Amino acid sequence: VSTQSTWESNAMLRYAAKIGNAGLYPDDAMMAVQVDMCLDTIEEFITKYAPSIREPDAEKQKSMRVTFVQEWTPRLMGPLNKMAEEGGGWLVGGSLSIADLSLYSQILFLSSGKLPHIPPTLFEPFPALQKVFDNVSANPKVAAWRAQHPA
Repeated sequence: VSTQSTWESNAMLRYAAKIGNAGLYPDDAMMAVQVDMCLDTIEEFITKYAPSIREPDAEKQKSMRVTFVQEWTPRLMGPLNKMAEEGGGWLVGGSLSIADLSLYSQILFLSSGKLPHIPPTLFEPFPALQKVFDNVSANPKVAAWRAQHPA
Protein backbone atom coordinates (compact mmCIF):
# COMPACT_ATOMS: atom_id res chain seq x y z
CA VAL A 1 0.00 0.00 0.00
CA SER A 2 1.16 3.52 -0.74
CA THR A 3 2.62 5.86 1.87
CA GLN A 4 0.41 8.63 0.49
CA SER A 5 -2.37 9.76 2.85
CA THR A 6 -5.93 8.91 1.88
CA TRP A 7 -9.29 9.81 3.35
CA GLU A 8 -12.97 9.34 2.57
CA SER A 9 -14.26 5.84 3.19
CA ASN A 10 -15.64 5.22 -0.30
CA ALA A 11 -12.40 6.33 -1.95
CA MET A 12 -10.45 3.96 0.31
CA LEU A 13 -13.01 1.22 -0.38
CA ARG A 14 -12.59 1.61 -4.15
CA TYR A 15 -8.81 1.70 -3.82
CA ALA A 16 -8.71 -1.47 -1.73
CA ALA A 17 -11.05 -3.22 -4.17
CA LYS A 18 -8.91 -2.24 -7.14
CA ILE A 19 -5.60 -3.38 -5.66
CA GLY A 20 -7.08 -6.47 -4.01
CA ASN A 21 -7.87 -8.24 -7.29
CA ALA A 22 -10.93 -9.90 -5.75
CA GLY A 23 -13.33 -8.66 -8.42
CA LEU A 24 -15.16 -6.41 -5.96
CA TYR A 25 -14.97 -3.35 -8.22
CA PRO A 26 -15.74 -3.88 -11.90
CA ASP A 27 -13.35 -3.04 -14.72
CA ASP A 28 -16.32 -2.34 -16.99
CA ALA A 29 -17.00 1.42 -16.90
CA MET A 30 -20.82 1.15 -16.90
CA MET A 31 -20.82 -1.41 -14.11
CA ALA A 32 -18.35 0.75 -12.16
CA VAL A 33 -20.74 3.70 -12.51
CA GLN A 34 -23.53 1.53 -11.10
CA VAL A 35 -21.36 0.53 -8.13
CA ASP A 36 -20.52 4.20 -7.59
CA MET A 37 -24.23 5.15 -7.77
CA CYS A 38 -24.96 2.60 -5.05
CA LEU A 39 -22.09 3.81 -2.87
CA ASP A 40 -23.20 7.43 -3.27
CA THR A 41 -26.80 6.51 -2.42
CA ILE A 42 -25.66 4.62 0.67
CA GLU A 43 -23.48 7.58 1.67
CA GLU A 44 -26.45 9.93 1.29
CA PHE A 45 -28.52 7.48 3.36
CA ILE A 46 -25.91 7.68 6.14
CA THR A 47 -26.02 11.49 6.07
CA LYS A 48 -29.74 11.33 6.81
CA TYR A 49 -29.41 9.48 10.13
CA ALA A 50 -25.89 10.35 11.29
CA PRO A 51 -26.79 13.82 12.62
CA SER A 52 -29.34 12.19 14.93
CA ILE A 53 -26.54 10.26 16.64
CA ARG A 54 -24.99 13.53 17.80
CA GLU A 55 -28.30 15.23 18.66
CA PRO A 56 -28.47 15.83 22.42
CA ASP A 57 -32.16 16.76 22.56
CA ALA A 58 -34.18 13.52 22.85
CA GLU A 59 -37.34 14.89 21.22
CA LYS A 60 -35.45 16.39 18.30
CA GLN A 61 -33.49 13.15 17.92
CA LYS A 62 -36.74 11.19 17.80
CA SER A 63 -38.18 13.55 15.20
CA MET A 64 -35.04 13.26 13.06
CA ARG A 65 -35.16 9.48 13.18
CA VAL A 66 -38.87 9.28 12.43
CA THR A 67 -38.26 11.44 9.35
CA PHE A 68 -35.36 9.19 8.39
CA VAL A 69 -37.47 6.03 8.72
CA GLN A 70 -40.62 7.34 7.08
CA GLU A 71 -39.22 9.59 4.35
CA TRP A 72 -35.56 9.01 3.60
CA THR A 73 -35.42 5.24 3.87
CA PRO A 74 -38.06 4.57 1.19
CA ARG A 75 -36.72 7.35 -1.03
CA LEU A 76 -33.13 6.10 -0.96
CA MET A 77 -33.51 2.36 -0.43
CA GLY A 78 -36.35 1.93 -2.94
CA PRO A 79 -34.12 2.40 -5.99
CA LEU A 80 -31.45 0.13 -4.52
CA ASN A 81 -34.09 -2.51 -3.84
CA LYS A 82 -35.07 -2.35 -7.51
CA MET A 83 -31.44 -2.77 -8.55
CA ALA A 84 -31.10 -5.78 -6.24
CA GLU A 85 -34.28 -7.31 -7.68
CA GLU A 86 -32.86 -6.95 -11.17
CA GLY A 87 -29.45 -8.22 -10.00
CA GLY A 88 -30.76 -11.42 -8.47
CA GLY A 89 -29.81 -10.52 -4.91
CA TRP A 90 -26.74 -8.43 -5.76
CA LEU A 91 -26.67 -4.71 -6.43
CA VAL A 92 -24.48 -4.79 -9.55
CA GLY A 93 -23.32 -7.43 -11.97
CA GLY A 94 -24.86 -10.47 -10.34
CA SER A 95 -21.99 -10.97 -7.90
CA LEU A 96 -20.42 -9.53 -4.76
CA SER A 97 -19.14 -5.96 -5.05
CA ILE A 98 -18.08 -3.23 -2.66
CA ALA A 99 -21.59 -1.81 -3.05
CA ASP A 100 -23.03 -4.98 -1.52
CA LEU A 101 -20.51 -4.84 1.32
CA SER A 102 -21.37 -1.21 2.03
CA LEU A 103 -25.09 -1.98 2.09
CA TYR A 104 -24.46 -5.02 4.28
CA SER A 105 -22.73 -2.90 6.91
CA GLN A 106 -25.63 -0.44 7.01
CA ILE A 107 -28.26 -3.16 7.32
CA LEU A 108 -26.21 -4.83 10.05
CA PHE A 109 -25.90 -1.59 12.02
CA LEU A 110 -29.39 -0.20 11.53
CA SER A 111 -31.09 -3.54 12.21
CA SER A 112 -29.22 -3.95 15.48
CA GLY A 113 -31.78 -2.03 17.52
CA LYS A 114 -29.02 0.14 18.96
CA LEU A 115 -30.56 3.38 17.73
CA PRO A 116 -33.83 4.29 19.44
CA HIS A 117 -36.67 5.11 17.02
CA ILE A 118 -35.00 3.20 14.18
CA PRO A 119 -36.72 -0.17 14.22
CA PRO A 120 -34.74 -3.36 13.64
CA THR A 121 -37.34 -4.08 10.94
CA LEU A 122 -36.28 -1.03 8.92
CA PHE A 123 -35.33 -3.09 5.86
CA GLU A 124 -38.31 -5.46 5.85
CA PRO A 125 -40.09 -3.44 3.11
CA PHE A 126 -37.05 -4.10 0.89
CA PRO A 127 -36.87 -7.87 0.38
CA ALA A 128 -34.27 -7.67 -2.39
CA LEU A 129 -31.95 -5.73 -0.06
CA GLN A 130 -32.51 -8.40 2.57
CA LYS A 131 -31.44 -10.92 -0.09
CA VAL A 132 -28.25 -8.93 -0.68
CA PHE A 133 -27.65 -9.00 3.07
CA ASP A 134 -28.21 -12.77 3.16
CA ASN A 135 -25.92 -13.31 0.17
CA VAL A 136 -23.14 -11.25 1.72
CA SER A 137 -23.64 -13.01 5.07
CA ALA A 138 -23.22 -16.36 3.33
CA ASN A 139 -19.86 -15.38 1.85
CA PRO A 140 -17.28 -17.54 3.66
CA LYS A 141 -14.82 -14.67 4.13
CA VAL A 142 -17.52 -12.37 5.51
CA ALA A 143 -18.81 -15.14 7.79
CA ALA A 144 -15.29 -15.81 9.08
CA TRP A 145 -14.71 -12.12 9.75
CA ARG A 146 -18.06 -11.82 11.56
CA ALA A 147 -17.23 -14.85 13.70
CA GLN A 148 -14.02 -13.12 14.80
CA HIS A 149 -15.76 -9.75 15.29
CA PRO A 150 -19.17 -10.29 16.86
CA ALA A 151 -21.39 -7.23 17.12
